[in-house]
Amino acid sequence: MSKEFVPYLNKTNDDFYESGVFKREFQRKTHLQSAYTGFVSWKFESKSFVSAKDFLALCNEQPGRDVYFLNPFPELVGAFKNVWVQGAESHPGLLMLAQRIFDEVGVKVSLIDMQNHAPNTLYCNYWYGSQKFWLEFMEFCAPFYELFEDKNSKFYGEIRASARYHGGGTLIPFFMERLFSTFLILRPDITSHGFTWTAAKHLEILQTMRNQLNLCQAQLDQIEKKEASLPIWKKWLLRG
Repeated sequence: MSKEFVPYLNKTNDDFYESGVFKREFQRKTHLQSAYTGFVSWKFESKSFVSAKDFLALCNEQPGRDVYFLNPFPELVGAFKNVWVQGAESHPGLLMLAQRIFDEVGVKVSLIDMQNHAPNTLYCNYWYGSQKFWLEFMEFCAPFYELFEDKNSKFYGEIRASARYHGGGTLIPFFMERLFSTFLILRPDITSHGFTWTAAKHLEILQTMRNQLNLCQAQLDQIEKKEASLPIWKKWLLRG
């Protein structure tokens, strides 16, 4: 974790993941303790390839915005019409289920027809917002929290279907993280500023990823060399 961030101890692990943190801290009024507040994964820098310092500097580039964010997957913006269409490919069934849920809570929007662009697209919950943003965004999210927590809801089981994600989990966090981009589209009065991905930054990331892959390969080569010199029974023990 970068020293630029204030450490946060999350003692609760539920189906909502980061969105659970948002709700709990909003109820505790944590967002009122600072002009801007956000909660990001301790893996932020390793997953985004952007320093915490550069992430926090967004508010200096365009002061006074309601929210600042960083989309760690800029390549997805041009590959899919919107975050829900992308979700349909990564998490089968999410788009159709999400549309039924939006209809249920009375939010009138055609998710398949939504159009996301870089200025309103975010994958992952890498954002920090003003007190105004927290209030209005959490009010927007409130009916979805309520619906998913209601054991009598017809969606209670469906939204807890497997997300078919390598890290496990249900559809809930993948639904909730797409509310940010949807909110920015439905509320054009909310001002935002996203991290700008330049060609140079893309190249830097690719080089960094290549270096990491080379390091991993070198480590695997060392393991294979070590195993090659061992008796068969010891190799078997190492392999498990």
